[in-house]
Amino acid sequence: MTPQIKYYLQIADSALIYSYRLRELSLFNTPFLNSLSQSDLTDHLLSIANITYKEVNGIQKKEEGHAFDIIRKKPEEYFNAILFELENKDEVFVIVRQFFVDTFHSFYYQELVKSKDAFLSKLATEKVDLFKNQVEKSRLWFRELKFSDEDKYKRTQKSINVLWEYSADFFQASTVDLVMLSREAGVDLHKVQMNWKIDIEKAVAEEGFKLPAQEGTFIGGKEGRHSRSFHSFLKRLKSEKLPFS
Repeated sequence: MTPQIKYYLQIADSALIYSYRLRELSLFNTPFLNSLSQSDLTDHLLSIANITYKEVNGIQKKEEGHAFDIIRKKPEEYFNAILFELENKDEVFVIVRQFFVDTFHSFYYQELVKSKDAFLSKLATEKVDLFKNQVEKSRLWFRELKFSDEDKYKRTQKSINVLWEYSADFFQASTVDLVMLSREAGVDLHKVQMNWKIDIEKAVAEEGFKLPAQEGTFIGGKEGRHSRSFHSFLKRLKSEKLPFS
């Protein structure tokens, strides 16, 4: 697998996995989570996955002589960051996760626009405003947690602690990330991380919460290492109509 194809798959897999986690929010049957599960964001993430898998298929047919088969992908052949696949716990957890993810996407796609890879640059240009607008929404949702009762405050702090542990995987540069960056086609994850941390640290402090002192330790999603729940989640996902399948 070429660095270009694997880099594309990191983007496509992350979008696919997270969009389906969002779709599963409808199972909670609450107005807020229902609306998020059916939001434009979910549709746009599926669109990113679909467009990118199709591009991978075209490249693979041309260079390797066979089509890309998403149905036959094994769990270790998914290269999404682990945080995208974490189980939905409750509304508080979802809001904190959404704020972390939206902030990451906003900075990541702003950098991806600069890519010298024509496909990646076009994809990012089409989606970057969506993520900029989305992070404004999730910042407001996160702010509202400040005014919660003591129980919700404790659950918010616990969610921050848990998600912080997994957030490091956003920024863990794989060999593919480094190769694509050297070609001026990939994103400088260190720069994204610095901008992400500034915004997250500011928001967390302003709303009266705290970040863990240590950096997160759960990494490896982009190398095909995943959470315990990923295999069962993937079975449910594959039972539906997948993009480009």
